[in-house]
Amino acid sequence: MPNSLICLPRNLPLSVTVDVKLPRCDNLLLFTPSPLTVAEGGSGSYTVALASQPSTAVTVTVSAGAGVTLDTDAATNGNQTSLSFSTANWNTPQTVEVSVGQDVDDTVILYHSASGGNYGSVTANLTVNIQNICEYMDALNSDGTFCDLDSKKITSLNSGNFNGLSNLETLWLGANDLRSLPEDIFAGLSSLKTLSLRFANLSSLPEDIFAELLALEELYLNSNALSSLPKDIFAGLSNLKIIWLNDNKLSSLPEDIFDEFSALETLYLNRNALSSLPEDIFAGLSALQELRLDGNDLSSLPEDIFDELSALETLTLNENSLTCLPESLPLSVDVDVDLPQCVNTNTTAALPSWLIATATLEPLTLYVGGEDGSRDGSDAFNMTSVNAGDITWRFTSSHPAVASVSEEPSNNPIVMVTPVREGKATITVTATAANGNRIS
Repeated sequence: MPNSLICLPRNLPLSVTVDVKLPRCDNLLLFTPSPLTVAEGGSGSYTVALASQPSTAVTVTVSAGAGVTLDTDAATNGNQTSLSFSTANWNTPQTVEVSVGQDVDDTVILYHSASGGNYGSVTANLTVNIQNICEYMDALNSDGTFCDLDSKKITSLNSGNFNGLSNLETLWLGANDLRSLPEDIFAGLSSLKTLSLRFANLSSLPEDIFAELLALEELYLNSNALSSLPKDIFAGLSNLKIIWLNDNKLSSLPEDIFDEFSALETLYLNRNALSSLPEDIFAGLSALQELRLDGNDLSSLPEDIFDELSALETLTLNENSLTCLPESLPLSVDVDVDLPQCVNTNTTAALPSWLIATATLEPLTLYVGGEDGSRDGSDAFNMTSVNAGDITWRFTSSHPAVASVSEEPSNNPIVMVTPVREGKATITVTATAANGNRIS
């Protein structure tokens, strides 16, 4: 007897012999793509069309489980969950937007049920595979330890984007227009050692954003728009060795922000808007070797600010408004700083005491800020006696900025400095007492 069937029910047993050539009903709804892949905490879309012309208008209703949001009409307020097909537009694909929350299972099913005309018995399912953002953007290496999301045109990140990446050690997120980040974005990344957020257009950071990154060793936050940092933003990150905060808009720093960094070796704070620094800002940084403070608005420094930097080797202070160096500056540090007001005949009071008087003689590094023709004659730096009788001083210079030095026995030797051109002059000092013993 003739009938109007267009498909066979999907629950028809395979063992049944059927005297009719019809497709299964779950093949009458066409999905593209199938399956759908969505990043955890992210969104995606797919299209639906009918496989054959219906006898009358057809409505397809879409549903999903918890944690999944669907919308079949973005132009209408609220989330719509149905699609309408006519006898004319039955094969025109219609779009369904899918948003997936965090902590959703790796696979979810979207259910589709049709009604109307000869499509009244049609149902079909679409599988959605949920991936973390590193997998979704094909940015994860084979062993799951390195994810390169640099320059991926990412404009936002959602909680859960990095779920399931407990082995991740290096994460690059630089050169994206992120602007802001969820507080728990890095939750679960217990193995992360290197995090790069440079050139990400970040203007602020939540206080606890790094709270779970206890293995972190390198943090690159340079070249953003950060104007301030929460007091405890680095709390607990005792393994940090490198922090780059240069090229931001920082005008001040909390006094205790670096308190727990006994392993820190490199700290970049250059090219910000720092006008002052707390006296204890660098307290406890016993492993710090390189500190960059150039390109700020510093006019003075607390006298004891460098007291605990026993391992410091390189310090940049140029492009500030400093007129002198603090007494706590270690003798062996290579200092890059312009002190134009210190290069004059009355300069001894503005220089650290180790350049004026010292019994521990090591190479001294002096940066001269004058240029050729900017001054007449030479300028003098006095080094007073170490109270060991008549002293013979020997000075050698690595740069023409130091034109000549005295070599006669004296308790008050004078280093004659002529600012021939800008540059660094390393002055090696040797002192010999009257009894022939070298003072060092």
